[in-house]
Amino acid sequence: RSIASNTDKTVLPALIEGLKDEESGFVDVLIDILGNRKEPEAIESLLALAKDEKHFAQVLSALQRKDDDRITPLLLKGAKDKNSTIRNSALEAMGERTDQATAQALVDALAQILPNDAWRLESSINKRKDAFMLQALMAAGDLRAKDVYLTLGAYLGYALAQLANVYDFRDIDRRGSSERD
Repeated sequence: RSIASNTDKTVLPALIEGLKDEESGFVDVLIDILGNRKEPEAIESLLALAKDEKHFAQVLSALQRKDDDRITPLLLKGAKDKNSTIRNSALEAMGERTDQATAQALVDALAQILPNDAWRLESSINKRKDAFMLQALMAAGDLRAKDVYLTLGAYLGYALAQLANVYDFRDIDRRGSSERD
């Protein structure tokens, strides 16, 4: 059996204890193993280890996909990191989470990270994440997001008019709503 999924009650304390032995060279491996475990103690031990800047990036990587509210502060710290790889990784992980608290935290982090007139994130964040972030900003009532939606709507309307010259379509299935309805 894999040590990451071993349920023997003596394994988890031994893994956590191993995090304290910096000279062993196994701390990085233990971070990855504990990141795959489900016990609350595994997450707690990694969150405590993340306070050490030397291990922050790897702990963030190990925990970022966990669906646990205790991870949000770690993601927020990562979103403010000077290192663009760490920052992008944290923002991407936040973009994948669907809970309202994380969405609001993402909006708050973006407001601090991005200048008021900038909408571009680092190029490594894919367009799906940008769309989620735009949706989060819109849900929070950010007027800049509303302007983006109105602009996209105008472009869509223009594109449909051009397509109508080439294709014969009579109905458009419109989803969502706008304030202009």
